[in-house]
Amino acid sequence: MKITVVEDDVLEREFLTSHLAKHFPGVEVESFDTENSFRSAIQHIRANPPNVVIIDVMLRWADPVENLIEKDFEGDYRQGGIRCQELLASFTETEGVPVIFYSVLERPDVFSDGRLPRNALFSTKSGELFDLTRKVRSLLAAQESVPLAATIKNKIFISYSHKDKKFLDELLIHLKPLERAGRVSSWSDKQVKPGAKWFDELNDSLHSSKVVVMLLTGNFLASDFINDYELGPILKEAEAGGVRILWILVRACSYQHTTLKNYQAVMPLDKPLAEMKAERDRAWVAICREIERAAN
Repeated sequence: MKITVVEDDVLEREFLTSHLAKHFPGVEVESFDTENSFRSAIQHIRANPPNVVIIDVMLRWADPVENLIEKDFEGDYRQGGIRCQELLASFTETEGVPVIFYSVLERPDVFSDGRLPRNALFSTKSGELFDLTRKVRSLLAAQESVPLAATIKNKIFISYSHKDKKFLDELLIHLKPLERAGRVSSWSDKQVKPGAKWFDELNDSLHSSKVVVMLLTGNFLASDFINDYELGPILKEAEAGGVRILWILVRACSYQHTTLKNYQAVMPLDKPLAEMKAERDRAWVAICREIERAAN
């Protein structure tokens, strides 16, 4: 399995290649830092085509120290990545290789008519890399280059405040029959083993989850950690269409002043879960039914 990265920013390139190696164990990552270096290696690339190519759209022609003249094309660096993709598509050996355009620009700023070339996807640069990772995983799985299990199609990530652990425990109890039946696979930070790199595990689980379940309370919304490292990245991923959000009003809170107001709650909002007594078990059963439907 091989992924080719074409990126002229050295820090971005190093971060991206190390990220890919971490999330796709055993992957061979080759990288090029300019349009000229990519063009110079095209015969090698044709002889050993990669499974996926990730290309920065705004790409330098050459490193300034090379003293090369931009004479092989008409245009500027803002089209460098597109020219690299066109070069790939011009050869029989590489015309079917999927390309992900990776840019600080938004898609309409690069492709004014919104149309991408054949076998191409688009991902806007972000520090979390959720959208890019998911697209790479999907492309590799489609080529059967990674086991189907690696896509973890029915995995759910549970986001909650530690002050509301009681409600997490109740949810996990009601999810257990679905997990035994193989209908869902849940993850919460309760599963982080002592001594493990818990933040890495949290990020890995977010990357591979199809559904995110949020237990909303005042504690949840007040948590800076949840807002910065869970809620923010999750909402970005949801906007990109990569993950489904299901939120549950556990205790009355000011959700109306957050972006979550744009997403439908799993249960009616007239009575938070914490205010229920005898009917709470029935509510959890209904919630788990919605989680199963979203995960499958």
